[in-house]
Amino acid sequence: MYSECIMKRLLGLILLVASTLSFGNDTETTKTLTITGKLMPSSGLPLPMDMESFSMRAVRDVDLASAEVTIYKAIEDVTGKSSFELLAKGNFVDGEITLNESIENTLDLKISVDIGFEEPITLELPAGPSSTVSFALVDASPYRSQLHLLGASRRVKDSKNKFSISGDMNFLDIDVEKALVTIETSEYDKLGHQVSIKFGSVLLEDGKFLIEAEVTEPRPVSILFGTEGEWAAIKAIVQPRASLTLTFRSSWIKDLVVVSGTGKHSELFESWQQSEEYLSTAREYRIAYQEFHDNKNTDGDTNNSRSEDGENLESETPKYQELLSELKRIRIGFWNDVALHAEDPMDALLAVELGALSRSEKRLAVYDRLSNSLDTDLVARRVTHARNMHAKTLAREGNDKSLTVGKTVSDFTLPNLDGDKFSLFELLEENDFVLLDFWASWCGPCIESFPALKDLYSSYKEHGFEIVSVSIDETHELWSEGSKDHDLPWINLGEAKGWTGEIATAYGVNFIPKGYLVDKERKIVQKDVSPEKLKTFLIEEYGEKESLEEPKDSL
Repeated sequence: MYSECIMKRLLGLILLVASTLSFGNDTETTKTLTITGKLMPSSGLPLPMDMESFSMRAVRDVDLASAEVTIYKAIEDVTGKSSFELLAKGNFVDGEITLNESIENTLDLKISVDIGFEEPITLELPAGPSSTVSFALVDASPYRSQLHLLGASRRVKDSKNKFSISGDMNFLDIDVEKALVTIETSEYDKLGHQVSIKFGSVLLEDGKFLIEAEVTEPRPVSILFGTEGEWAAIKAIVQPRASLTLTFRSSWIKDLVVVSGTGKHSELFESWQQSEEYLSTAREYRIAYQEFHDNKNTDGDTNNSRSEDGENLESETPKYQELLSELKRIRIGFWNDVALHAEDPMDALLAVELGALSRSEKRLAVYDRLSNSLDTDLVARRVTHARNMHAKTLAREGNDKSLTVGKTVSDFTLPNLDGDKFSLFELLEENDFVLLDFWASWCGPCIESFPALKDLYSSYKEHGFEIVSVSIDETHELWSEGSKDHDLPWINLGEAKGWTGEIATAYGVNFIPKGYLVDKERKIVQKDVSPEKLKTFLIEEYGEKESLEEPKDSL
């Protein structure tokens, strides 16, 4: 009897363990991914800042409540080609939507929202089992609607490369429920083009946010935080396994600070940020800034301060700007020292990327030293092209300083949109004066100057005056589209190499619009000439034309 009882107990125990194991397996394989979304009005939210979004104005009212939400998962075929497969779909009900799907592994998702007549708005991100992804569809009429993650952005597949930045922003004197935080950086591709890398962007939820992403090495990032009309931009250093917090010194949005306590961020930021010199200057800056803007709002004088007897003190630098320069001196001075003397080459690279030696030949020497001490792949991505860009910047600034009135310009030959090539010297032989006007399709002040230049051109082109525009757009397509939009009547040439083109560098183009008025002797008559100054010059040379309208000075 005893042995039979023992056997029954053992059998019961075995059945219990088997049942438990079976139950455990079921819970492991049945894990739910939850995706929630809600509709939000745009009032007070940051508007889109990219040109595409600004150009896509709504042609009719948008009913976002009828938007269709589709979730896709990324798949690969046997050849390794990627595509997206439907995972779930649904519609908003009372301004909210919840979709649940059972998944076994982390997936690359695409959230697509179709509101009827615009192209669907999308977000792509990884998501794992037992996780929740929240998003907000923002009615940004009359601009293109916006799709943002809400509260948290988690873009981590390999935990050993994970970093996080979080914050509780409820202490700020702004409506934090309508605040957006974005973390991004940039680096050069193999062709030497600077490309943006976005680590995450979220709308705050209950005043808080969390962004998790991956990096394989320490690198600087920009943290952009704010609402419509109120923004702050600060820098930080992220690296694998780093946990950073966006916090505050006061309730003022421009008084944010990132803390970590360890790692490269602590080494390159927290020492000078916690110095008494920096803290006291920061307090003075905050008070001076607020006093300046309070006074400006009171008397309506946005440009000049006044003495006690009411006299305008033109050209006087506001105290807060002087203090801002002092804050910059403290941090740049620290980074300069790191760039020049750090034993760890990564520290020197980070200091340079943060802004050390930004107008100095010494930066080239630092780049050269780093090229011999850092990993070859890292040098290719973060040193070689950056060094070339800095060398061109120094050359451009030097050329700008040397090209003064009376100096002789250099020749160049560039094509127009039809591919016909024009030489500057040949055009100078055919005309008394040539206005060399550097511009780009995205340059607002350039475009604002065109009507006045068109008036001057039509009045004086038959008298020996010519205009030669040189586009510094990055691509032929942007140059072509911008030219068609504004119908330029003069000789319109393009280099399509951005700021780093040989012609832009040779002529010291550090800003646009930038104009040189050159005479038949190839000498500069006027530099950085505005339409108003050009009009005065042409009237003195050729006399005033009755049809000439008063040009606006856009510079």
